[in-house]
Amino acid sequence: MGLGPGVGGGGIAGMPRGQRGYAEDGGSMAERVDPGSGLVAQVTESVTPGFMDEIREEIRDQLARAPLQLNDYGYDAYGFHPETARAMLTPSALLYRNYFRVETFDIDRVPEGGLLLIANHSGQFAYDGSMLSMAMLLEAEPPRLCRGMGEYFLWKVPFMGIMASRVGTLVGTPENCKKMLQGGESVMEIPEGARGANKPFR
Repeated sequence: MGLGPGVGGGGIAGMPRGQRGYAEDGGSMAERVDPGSGLVAQVTESVTPGFMDEIREEIRDQLARAPLQLNDYGYDAYGFHPETARAMLTPSALLYRNYFRVETFDIDRVPEGGLLLIANHSGQFAYDGSMLSMAMLLEAEPPRLCRGMGEYFLWKVPFMGIMASRVGTLVGTPENCKKMLQGGESVMEIPEGARGANKPFR
């Protein structure tokens, strides 16, 4: 049994599904298998101000209520890791609540089960996709993990692909998208891809 990089960038092979497991000494089994994820969470939380504790706890609570399929090591089949995601999503949640002050409408109309969320993209940074993901996690009932479909180059940059996988992003291939939809996941797709990042805001 072990972690193996798959098409989605961090799939898990040969591990039973279940709840998050802990070693006999109380440490996370996930940190034993993938110590980098635990380190990212620790470093991220150590450098963020204390007032962000509340938003971190909100993310933790929402992820705990989300319909995730985790194995005994605390990962899903595509490399998502809640504890690492909680640390990495905290800045996005802070922007969502306190900077952009996003308002959502009719989010209760988003159906259950597998679905595609289609959006346009503009600007050099994926703030739009990030805010859509935050809306699905913080506002939807029950909370949903929004699976982004990323460009191939992300998985060619050292550590970038691993971190993308830890927050639920996969390589944007038709096969990955189909597999996610069949698994009942919420998949975010921006058809313009990287080209949309270069168009003017207006």
